[in-house]
Amino acid sequence: MTLPLDVRKDFPVLRNIPSLAYFDSASTCLMPDPAIDAMVHFLRTKAVSSRRGAHRLAVEGANTVEECRAKIAALSRTEPRLLSFQHSVALAVASVAYGYDWKRTGRTKITVSQTEDHDVVAPLIRAAQVLRLRLETIPLRSDGTLDPDTATRMIDKDSGLVAISPVSPGTGDLNPIRELCQKAHEEGCVVISDLTRSMGFSSFEFQSVGSDIVLCSANSGLLGPPGLAIQWMSDEAGMAIRPGIAGSSAVSNVEGDSFDFSLPPDMFEPGFVNVPGVAGLSAAIDYISSLGVGQIKHQIRSISNLMSESLGRIDGLILYGTHHSERTIFSFNVGNQTADNVNCHDVALLLDESDIAVRSGFLCAQPLVHTLSADGVVQASIHVYNSIDDMIRLRTALEAIAGQLL
Repeated sequence: MTLPLDVRKDFPVLRNIPSLAYFDSASTCLMPDPAIDAMVHFLRTKAVSSRRGAHRLAVEGANTVEECRAKIAALSRTEPRLLSFQHSVALAVASVAYGYDWKRTGRTKITVSQTEDHDVVAPLIRAAQVLRLRLETIPLRSDGTLDPDTATRMIDKDSGLVAISPVSPGTGDLNPIRELCQKAHEEGCVVISDLTRSMGFSSFEFQSVGSDIVLCSANSGLLGPPGLAIQWMSDEAGMAIRPGIAGSSAVSNVEGDSFDFSLPPDMFEPGFVNVPGVAGLSAAIDYISSLGVGQIKHQIRSISNLMSESLGRIDGLILYGTHHSERTIFSFNVGNQTADNVNCHDVALLLDESDIAVRSGFLCAQPLVHTLSADGVVQASIHVYNSIDDMIRLRTALEAIAGQLL
């Protein structure tokens, strides 16, 4: 079998380490040459922030931001004014939590799925502590999947914010996102979703999941740089929520003890926008478009099916989650569901000796991973630059580890 795209040559890390099989894209993707070159070019020729001054370089910096916003809008079939650039998913979640009008709505609870990443969970826990709200976690079944019936019971008129994402960062399982969004909207809740593990892999449209506020890190599916995230907010949510974090061009007038917010999307971009990162992301979007969204989806589906088949054949490997054609995350342990399991970090280090990079531990999803293993798991995640040879090498190495240590 051959894959439709051969893009390893476009990624300098893979050129510099030809033997590297990189399986940690759910955490941080590799960046293609055009994205890296665009960041370096921006810093060498402009090196300014956006919307800070009338001089030529300041205008060019602002144009860089707006051009990227328009590209993302075109790729995801939405309007540029609904998109804002964030420093991270965690800060964006915090801004929403503190900006939601808890007093006016009379809501007293945040409802969050146990499948969520720490970038979503931790800011909401802290907001609940500071604002004296209840935080309820939708529990998982013993296999790490979300029970829709339990979730729908817990989403009620006390819930102001509901956090649920389409893909579990721990296992790659799909959550019943549309069903739960419908329930949340019936109860008048605002839904926040993190699309970091699906945007650029299986989905390219923010509004497709049905949430009110959708976030994603640039440095995963979209092949962009770290230190940058994207927020999509529906018109309704944008009118109802004032940001909890303000400053810089997010405000238009400051007098005494009050200020006015700027118009969207500026009002959701406090502080210095990471313009070099935006320049890199803009080039990454061009690169994605040049490959073709359909081709990328086909490539990832092909790799996903091969990964599932390959890992499923290994004796002594416990593979968590349920396979589906859009799966890009594969979490596992080497062992037999007992205390005889090989430590996940030991497995990762042994794989690293063969130039195979995987993630290990709690994956920034400790509430979920604890339902699978008290000591953490190994995670292999894929992207368009993975090859059939990568998968063969991973399977061979895991078979050797299981054969020697079990």
